[in-house]
Amino acid sequence: MNLKGIDTHNLHILNEICDTIKTERGDRVYELFRCSVGRILANSIRQTSTKFPSSVHSWGAWYADFVLESENAVHIADWLESAVIEGDKWLNNIDHLGRPKKLMKCSAIIDLVREADKAMAIKNTFKTLPLGEGHEIIVATLQDGYAVVEMKTPEALDYESRRMKHCIGHGAYDRNLIEESHYYYSLRDPKGHPVATIETKRGSRAVYWDSILQVHGPRNARVTSELLDILRPWFFDQHFLKIGNYFDDVYMDTNTRYHILPNLKSGCKFNNLWIKADIVIPKNTTVLDFLHIDARFMTETLVLPESLIIGKRIYGSDQESLYLDEDLEVGEFITLGGDIYIDEISKVVVPDHLRHQVRIFNPDVLVIDSDMPEFDDPRDRAEYLIKRARDESVPLDELDDPNMPKAF
Repeated sequence: MNLKGIDTHNLHILNEICDTIKTERGDRVYELFRCSVGRILANSIRQTSTKFPSSVHSWGAWYADFVLESENAVHIADWLESAVIEGDKWLNNIDHLGRPKKLMKCSAIIDLVREADKAMAIKNTFKTLPLGEGHEIIVATLQDGYAVVEMKTPEALDYESRRMKHCIGHGAYDRNLIEESHYYYSLRDPKGHPVATIETKRGSRAVYWDSILQVHGPRNARVTSELLDILRPWFFDQHFLKIGNYFDDVYMDTNTRYHILPNLKSGCKFNNLWIKADIVIPKNTTVLDFLHIDARFMTETLVLPESLIIGKRIYGSDQESLYLDEDLEVGEFITLGGDIYIDEISKVVVPDHLRHQVRIFNPDVLVIDSDMPEFDDPRDRAEYLIKRARDESVPLDELDDPNMPKAF
């Protein structure tokens, strides 16, 4: 991929994405990923830097992180690995630089997703013959006649892939299965038809319990809440980590005990706590690292109780995990190791001993010095202010705002 015009920060992110693919899937898939996803990312960042020079740093980081975490990137990588393993003919139709023309004609991530969908649809059109013994075993029976089946062989993965029309088969996951570093399960309905596919990663000595990596329905669709509710008891019985990615009301404490909203108990200790619903946090709660409050899913004012201990920081978010746009009342006896990040001081009440830890991220209330550049385009000015807010922030004590609340 062409890396000209990419700043150091974004270059590091792009290389990190591609290096992850190289580590997990090998050199050939790495090369294909670079000239497809990597190339498109690099082009997008360059185009943005041309239109909005002041925004390229933050935008590029956000977009690269989005692609890295998205299901689309995994789906594309699965398709590329399957093509390498099965020797798909299109890999030999290359341009003068040795890059497959099928990839080079794609100018957006969605173009690659469509190519992946078409390829996997063709591979999954073969007749699905029933498997013999030893390929699958039933590991759990659930409510309403549903069951969980563990897939034990590459043939079982192929069988699941053809029935579910997704990319777990055709070689992309065979190595993980054979090495037993990952486990693959299928949720079957009362008639024995697959309705969800689950991938988990084997635990280690440091982290004993297995982690859920993916849960997908047919054609990689999201699994319905009804099916997740059927799976929930089995997830709990297996003590899988990362269950909270699928259930907003589930939290795990430092002793790997699950807590379900609204039944948090006093005295619990969490590594991180991400609030995504209305909740009353009990007294004597400890969060060792970050308390993240996502106001998008809240309808009531969040009250932080007395004797709450936060090891590092409180974050509030609307879209980018940085802002707190709901009212916040902080108890008198809270201990906070880091800072409180907010965006509207008129809504915030904190006790005197925490006032010096409040930092403002709203550019509308920032005190701007006389050295600020002049901007013809108001969008450029906004980008400048947002970047300053993110990179530096402004302590509340430095603000000279006549509307600042007197409750401190």
